[in-house]
Amino acid sequence: MKYHLFRSRNFYLMILCDAVLLLAAHLLSYYLRFEGEIPESFLTVFRNTAAPIVAVKLLFFFFFNLYGGMWRFTGLSDLKNLLAAASLSSLTVTAFIASIFRFQGFSRSVYIMDFFLTLLLIGGIRVAVMAAARKRASEK
Repeated sequence: MKYHLFRSRNFYLMILCDAVLLLAAHLLSYYLRFEGEIPESFLTVFRNTAAPIVAVKLLFFFFFNLYGGMWRFTGLSDLKNLLAAASLSSLTVTAFIASIFRFQGFSRSVYIMDFFLTLLLIGGIRVAVMAAARKRASEK
């Protein structure tokens, strides 16, 4: 393990940013599924599952080394790791919900949209940071 990461302020900033984006992806999934009018029963499901889902995804992101370097150096290997981490974390969450709850009271489409929104938001922020860093470097 890379224990030196825990001493870096940027590490905690990256985790916080990813946590907010993962939460936004999950909430946006509900919002899109229910066309802006999330029923109270599903809002309760969101409240009860959001924190564990974000925690599981962050754990997978850590193990797939998405916090091993600065975002301004994002490359294809990071995209591959993001795809793997998002896929396995989404499969883990979905398998858990299917095995414990059999999706009763859960919307399956929310978890499919959550996967794609996770890729879009998490990948997008990394690419945006990289593009901004390259632009700044080219202006000097």
